Formats: sequence, C-alpha cells, structure tokens
Amino acid sequence: MPFARRSTRPSLPRHTRRLSPALPLLVSGMMLSPGACAQTAPEPSSAPAPPRVRSSVLANEGTLLFLGAGAALPLLEDGGRIGRSRAARTFTSLALTTALTEGLKSATKEERPDRSDRKSFPSGHASITFALATMRAQFRPKQAPYWYAGAALISADRVRLRRHYAHDVIAGALLGHLTARYVLKQWHDPRTPQVSVESSSQSAPLLTVRASF
Repeated sequence: MPFARRSTRPSLPRHTRRLSPALPLLVSGMMLSPGACAQTAPEPSSAPAPPRVRSSVLANEGTLLFLGAGAALPLLEDGGRIGRSRAARTFTSLALTTALTEGLKSATKEERPDRSDRKSFPSGHASITFALATMRAQFRPKQAPYWYAGAALISADRVRLRRHYAHDVIAGALLGHLTARYVLKQWHDPRTPQVSVESSSQSAPLLTVRASF
C-alpha cells in the first residue's frame, strides 16, 4: 500500500503585507524618482532596519524655498489689500493642513520605512506643498503646472529617502489639495466682483456691481 508523500515545502509566513494603491495623476511626478515605487509596505518589525538614505537638498532647503516663495509671492505680485488677503489665506491653508496632518499622524502611528519613528502617514511634505500649489494655482492659473510639478518632485523625494511609502504621499497630497480648496471656498477674494440688489422707493430695484481691483 503506497504511503502519502509528505511535502517538504516550508509553510508560508503568517504575516501579510499591505499593498499600496497606484499613484494618481496628481503625483505622477513621483515616477521621476528612482526607486520611488519600490516602497510599498512596512517590513516585519523583527527584520533588521534598512539603511537610511542620505538627506537631499530637495527635501530640505528645496522645500523651505518652495514654501517661502509661495507664501511671499501674493505680497510681491498683487500687493495692497489683495496681496495681504491672499497671503493670509495661504498661511491659513498651510496652518490648517499642518494641524490635520499632525492629527492623522498621531491617530495612525504608522512606522516609517527607515524605522526612525511612527509618523509616516500621511506625508507632511506632500500635504503642505500640495496645499500651497493649490492656492497658487487659484491665484495664478498659468503657473499651476510648475507648482504642482514642484510639489510632486518633493513628495517623490520623500519616498526615495525612505521616509514615506507611496500611499503616505498620495494621502498627503489629497489632504493638502482638499484643505486648500476648502479655505478658498470660505474666503472671498477681494478681486472677485460682488453683485447685490438695492431697492429704491422711487424706481424699480437697481442691480449694482461692486468690484475691488
């Protein structure tokens, strides 16, 4: 009577790894960074920590220059009441985006790819740069491609440096964009004409348009 042959294959590990979503068009610039798509999910905590990648100018000085230019340009390009209003909206958008990002980091506590801490999700660099890009795209539509491209490159560099996974920067970009859109919706632009109806006892209602330039 033949005996059943016992399998010598090792059993599969019990842990499973999460798959990150595909990159949306909003952060298509991430494809320009070598190895950006290689970071997909956290490794088991028992494995040795991967070597850290040396920091880059783009992720540090480049980000500060990007934010500083975007915050100062409304005052330089528009000036006066319009410039002050747009600068205030930009700061409000960045402050609100930062607060939401930090709140999500504290709630999720996702470990970074380099295991330096548990503040990986979402990416703060992605959220604030895309918030700024959205504001600048609203104020100067012709400049929109440059601002979004800069935000995408900074976000991609964070993945290359093993500070974030791809889904971290996608979530951060979406958070920053939606927060900026919310601020823009709540705050009236002084350059946008206001339409109001005034009634007169001597004649029919008059339609008046007030605009600030």
